[in-house]
Amino acid sequence: MKKFLCFLLLFAGAALAAAGVNESVVNALPKYSKGRFADEFDRYDFQFDGTSALMVVPNKPDPAKPWIWRARFFGHQAQTDVWMLRRGYYLVYINVGNLYGNRQAVERWNKFYDFLTEKCGFSRRPVLEGMSRGGLIVFNWAKQNPDKCAAVYVDAPVCDIRSWPCRNENSKDSKRCLAAYGISRADLAGFRGNPIDDLQSMAKARIPVLAVCGVSDTVVPMKDNIVVFAARYQALGGKVRSVNKPGNQHHPHSLLDPSLIVNFLELYSRGSNDYAVSRGSLDVVKKLLASGSRKIVVGYAGGGDVKNYSGIDRALKYRQYPQYFGEGKGKADLYVVTCDRNNFPEADALEKLLQNIRKSSPAAGILLIYPGDEALVKEYIGTAVPINRNMITARVRHFDNRRPEFKANARIAAMEKLAEKYGCDSIDVSRDLAERKLHLEFSDSEFAKAAYKVANENAAAMLAK
Repeated sequence: MKKFLCFLLLFAGAALAAAGVNESVVNALPKYSKGRFADEFDRYDFQFDGTSALMVVPNKPDPAKPWIWRARFFGHQAQTDVWMLRRGYYLVYINVGNLYGNRQAVERWNKFYDFLTEKCGFSRRPVLEGMSRGGLIVFNWAKQNPDKCAAVYVDAPVCDIRSWPCRNENSKDSKRCLAAYGISRADLAGFRGNPIDDLQSMAKARIPVLAVCGVSDTVVPMKDNIVVFAARYQALGGKVRSVNKPGNQHHPHSLLDPSLIVNFLELYSRGSNDYAVSRGSLDVVKKLLASGSRKIVVGYAGGGDVKNYSGIDRALKYRQYPQYFGEGKGKADLYVVTCDRNNFPEADALEKLLQNIRKSSPAAGILLIYPGDEALVKEYIGTAVPINRNMITARVRHFDNRRPEFKANARIAAMEKLAEKYGCDSIDVSRDLAERKLHLEFSDSEFAKAAYKVANENAAAMLAK
């Protein structure tokens, strides 16, 4: 009975805390009308800067008030928005229709950002979502505000107005777009206000970009838009992750199962997701990084060649070769315990290693990297198949990438129990690889390279957040 009462009190306390967080946000809004979104969340519509705006609040808000900023076509293929709301993110939108990402649109976004962060207390770095022409505003705003953006998700994005809408000179959108920028068709050849132009600020800030596109898109062709953007951005050191849907046209957008998108956005905004679990172990390392007071001592333990984890060293701005403490008995600020696919430790061996680390370096951050193993990836995928043309249903013309939930591997589950016990952060590389393989992000011959890439990307993102 006592346990039941304690549960009720905890539940009531959590509910009151969530209500308090949302109440403080809603109280900051101008006069609004209240409705519902997806039959699950409260929606607030209001006027801001002379135009329509709205906010959807999560039922269980994260106290840090993370948020996703939808650029255009609010409510269309909203599965990503719904999942983010369920994970504690706020969802916002302000109308910038028929401005095509021009200076006026960017200035309106600037004002809305200031309102949301200063009056509503939202986090300083939202994730941006740009679908189709929404790519114009999210990229143009991110270029001018690189320090205010955690990550960008674009879906069949317009990256060059010469491709859309101005390819068709007689269309209404073409004429409106030229008017919005105050240019004529004769000016298009030398126009440099596109997302593909002047990407240095975004690249310097290392803003990660996820692009989901239809390979057969003829409305906003990939070759004239995201392909050009990606080539230029990556040449400057920027990161673009691409999910290309074979046979897919411009519509339908998104993925029926948006877990890949959601995990990407969570990793770079929160430093944790379904595959990369943060338990606060890396906080001490991030504080040292922020202070810049000294070099961070990194110790590697477990199996695998430390040279394969150079991405971690770059994230730490490390300037000397890291040390290898096979038994976890050296002093370090950060221990990276790597479990190579050919050296997969049993739970008791891993626990002994973690005990040694805690004795030698009690305050050290510990990051467990579980192996990128082909057999484990196959086990995670189970009966699911990679996206392909045959998965586009006749009714909705949409890839049905929904599949059964990943089943936990017994050995990984045992290691996760130890991670919980010793307060370690962890990365399940094979789980992430399984998601990527289902979405055709690498071939079988690229597996080993992809495994280390995934480990490095996740670790660097966890250390940077």
